[in-house]
Amino acid sequence: MSKINIRIKINNEPFIIYQAIKINNKIIYNDNDCLVTLIIKDNIVMTRENKDYLISLDFINKQDSCGNCYLKKENFNTLLDIKTNSIIKDKTSLQIKYYIKTTKCKMHYELEEINDN
Repeated sequence: MSKINIRIKINNEPFIIYQAIKINNKIIYNDNDCLVTLIIKDNIVMTRENKDYLISLDFINKQDSCGNCYLKKENFNTLLDIKTNSIIKDKTSLQIKYYIKTTKCKMHYELEEINDN
């Protein structure tokens, strides 16, 4: 387990720097009131959880997949249809371009590990 600094950019928003924990192929960070976990293998699994919801998205490069959105207070669960347009990754960065068909939401997620130098 190591502590790292990361830069996150979603769509056209400016980069935001977070402190994160990296454990093997997993990166965990807090985005305001939301705990974000990324599991990075051949496919990418991203979960976002706060007191109101739990969203899990499964990204498979250039393929359709499913995600899940659970609203805790309402005890309501729904599937999300996802089209992953591209995944670009290396040792210190990750980019995912995807489209959530269910909500007609086009997304571009970027993560980059940064040094403290």
